[in-house]
Amino acid sequence: MKKAGIVLTAVAVVAALVTACSSGGSSGSSSASPGTHPSAAATAKLPLTLTAKVQNHPSTPFKEDWLIWNVYEKKANVKIQVSGYQGNWWETIPLVIASRDLPDLMWMSGTDMIHKYGDEGALVNLLDHLDKMPNLAKFIQNNPNETAGMLSATGKLYIPPTKGAYAAVSSLFMYRKDIFDKHKLEQPKNYDEFYNVLKKLKELYPDSYPVTFQKLNDVLYSLTEPWGTGVGFYYNNKLKAMSYGPMENNFRDMITWVSKLYKEKLIPIDFLSLDEKQRNELVTTNKTFMVYGYLNNIDTYNTAARKTNPDYTLAGMIPPEGPGGRLSARQSFISEGWGVTTTSKKLEDALKLVDWQYSEAGKEALSWGLEGVTYTKVNGQNKFVDSVKDMATATRDYGLKSSGNFPWYDENAWMSLLTKESKEAQEIAVKYMSPSKPAPALTKAESDSITIKSDAISKYFEENITKFILGNRPLSEWDDYVNGLKKLGIDDVIKVRQQAYERQQAALTKK
Repeated sequence: MKKAGIVLTAVAVVAALVTACSSGGSSGSSSASPGTHPSAAATAKLPLTLTAKVQNHPSTPFKEDWLIWNVYEKKANVKIQVSGYQGNWWETIPLVIASRDLPDLMWMSGTDMIHKYGDEGALVNLLDHLDKMPNLAKFIQNNPNETAGMLSATGKLYIPPTKGAYAAVSSLFMYRKDIFDKHKLEQPKNYDEFYNVLKKLKELYPDSYPVTFQKLNDVLYSLTEPWGTGVGFYYNNKLKAMSYGPMENNFRDMITWVSKLYKEKLIPIDFLSLDEKQRNELVTTNKTFMVYGYLNNIDTYNTAARKTNPDYTLAGMIPPEGPGGRLSARQSFISEGWGVTTTSKKLEDALKLVDWQYSEAGKEALSWGLEGVTYTKVNGQNKFVDSVKDMATATRDYGLKSSGNFPWYDENAWMSLLTKESKEAQEIAVKYMSPSKPAPALTKAESDSITIKSDAISKYFEENITKFILGNRPLSEWDDYVNGLKKLGIDDVIKVRQQAYERQQAALTKK
């Protein structure tokens, strides 16, 4: 899964577009009720058959006998002949497309890949068919931000947006509440207090690294929002224009703070190469007391650590206030799903199935499975059966929330499986969620024009920011570093991205 920012100003044009499409298409759509495949009305008919290829992820290997495929047959009267991509799907998808032997439905991930193959003619532009997709049309109208994030540079929608399957904010700083309570430490309110509490923890536990980052990305994604800057190219709300975070003064100040932590061994000295196993060992022992990471790890850590330490409690931490405010990470954005292929011989049926996914009936079925098998109703509310003890089990054993099967998801489903600590952390993350920012898509010509410069800039940035943190290059040379970015063409790249932003805004606000 690939995540990116969400466009803010999509409301006007998306709503206008969908209103026009849905109002004009109601009389031409099937007489079956929205959310019900037309063939389902005729019970004598056998299920329609569609072919599909989906992600085959190592953590939840694809299974042909998952209950989710039975859900489609029972609830939408569509039998899906499905297979998972073999090996590395990033490499396999281009090969499948090149062969032109495409299924009716094809899972893809990442807007770059989706837009590339959509523009090359492999996927149908769903906006051309909204008159036949009333549920999707309504969803788009009600969720313009999610929709705008999936639009190509030319304003086409090849894979529909998703909503509800994951937390609005997926990552947050977490802290050892039991250790803080034991030593009467308070959560830091700002980054000076953050530093001070780390120093205190180091005094109490000399052989510890009070806060853990795993690789450079953890540093960037956890700190840039509260420090009022960006990870890379981003929309700067103060400048009202596209900018490059790693050349801004706030970014420099952030790196200065991190460098101080490294120098005083308040973070692991090998954090740049720290793997998941090493990080987990630090977090589940008294070797670290604050960590930035996925919120869904809270339950995993607590369960594992409490086997030997019943008092162990990892909890979500209220974000300290930085120059950019008291913010957690930016809102999550999932850019993956099923696209309808242009070679499909069952185009109308494939479109109707995608539309069913965005009906209330489709939402419930894909979120909870089959009543009596994966869930029951208690006082009118859905409740997973005891065998579905967590979302990992739901996906691994039943295919719920597997790739392509969570376009519009009932967040109550996964939330119902969380512990008290996880629910509280989710509430904190959402309360302090950073405002979403525009993420304009580039045309192929624009992308091609800056690829070489962008690659050189990315390499130069990573090498030098790493040196600044480790103390191998003094921060007094920051201006020289910025001049190096200019020599590599940073201004040219920003200009192209600014043009893309202006084009996007003009399209989104066009009446």
